[in-house]
Amino acid sequence: AVHDTLMAYDERHGYRGPLGHVELPVPVPGGADQERGSTPTGSERLKGLLDDYPTLLDYEAGVVLHVDDTKARVYFAAEGEQAIDLDAVAWAAPFVNDDTVGARPTIVTQVLHAGDIVRFRRMTDGRWRLAQIPEVQGAFVSLDPFDGAIVALNGGFDFFLNNFNRATQSRRQPGSSFKPFVY
Repeated sequence: AVHDTLMAYDERHGYRGPLGHVELPVPVPGGADQERGSTPTGSERLKGLLDDYPTLLDYEAGVVLHVDDTKARVYFAAEGEQAIDLDAVAWAAPFVNDDTVGARPTIVTQVLHAGDIVRFRRMTDGRWRLAQIPEVQGAFVSLDPFDGAIVALNGGFDFFLNNFNRATQSRRQPGSSFKPFVY
């Protein structure tokens, strides 16, 4: 629940843009060098472009090969070339600042451009959805009201991305917790 809520919160605050941008390799015609194996194939070159962007959680990096108003073709190292439609990027209103987002996109070219390196998540129905690792973090502690036992404890978005546990290691300001004692 914390994971899903942090993703939804982050999406409501806008799309921060691609992870990077690369010049796409020019296809090499099948020549003598390619037959001998000394020249990498197109898919090997594209995989090489994604080497610096490993899969994190279920967020897979891909390089955008082609974009038009209704769809894009994105290359994933593990999945190969995949078609992406407007539904996959419809949430991606541009991030302006912490309090403002731009207008939601109406065409795919408002979000993706050829050469962009972006992250996608595979949804349960098999479709791809544009994604970004949330910048926001959160904590959740669930207690049993009858005996005070801890039922669930979550200290952030993902332990392997940031192992600081916000539920147990944070130093909190007292806020309003002192008011019952004072008043």
